[in-house]
Amino acid sequence: MISAMIDFRDRHYLITGGSRGIGRAVAERLRGCGAEVWVASRRPPEGLDVRHIPCDLTDADQRENVVAALDGVRLDGLLLNAGQAAALTPFPMVDAAMLRQQLELNFVAPYLLLQSLYRRRRLAREASVVVNTAHAAFYAPAATSTYAAAKAALHVGLRSAARDLRGVRVNFVIYGYVDTDLLREVVPDAADRAGTGRVVGADEAAGAALFLLTRAAKWMNGSSILVDAGLSLNLIPIR
Repeated sequence: MISAMIDFRDRHYLITGGSRGIGRAVAERLRGCGAEVWVASRRPPEGLDVRHIPCDLTDADQRENVVAALDGVRLDGLLLNAGQAAALTPFPMVDAAMLRQQLELNFVAPYLLLQSLYRRRRLAREASVVVNTAHAAFYAPAATSTYAAAKAALHVGLRSAARDLRGVRVNFVIYGYVDTDLLREVVPDAADRAGTGRVVGADEAAGAALFLLTRAAKWMNGSSILVDAGLSLNLIPIR
């Protein structure tokens, strides 16, 4: 019974931003469990036996190419993982272009991709949508206002959408610091900030998303799992 609930064999999944980091780790695990996996990303996921759809998700035509590439496919799961944090920038130094870029990357693009996939019937009945959102959206660290705003918009917007998507569930993983190329570039002292001596590895972080993609989580909808190694214990969430 348990094995049937976590069986990925012959099921179909799309991962956005799956060429590295958490997305790659999830794609690799799914493929290793016998799933058919598509990765939509700017760069190919080298060394992974998956189907790559080259795509800049901020471009409307390229988003439609992703939908077209899945013609005849009914996805059992979707991981909306693509996104990018801005360099740490205090609020007085933020300009309009920076704000628009973060909203396009982290809110508009995944929101509209999910809408297109749903409208064009690319999601199977009881499909699971998992959204990679961010600790910053709830605890608002200093100098992250654009990124935090965009991720908060994605979380609230798609949580509302979960009420409208019939036969599809939408859940969220709220990640703290995860050891990726992007984190090392944007927050080089993340291990010190985390207070744990190290940050969560991408392979370690993949487990929560994988669980939400399984049928074991079929009664979860609009829910969030926090994966931050306890970082939030010393922080006060936004009310």
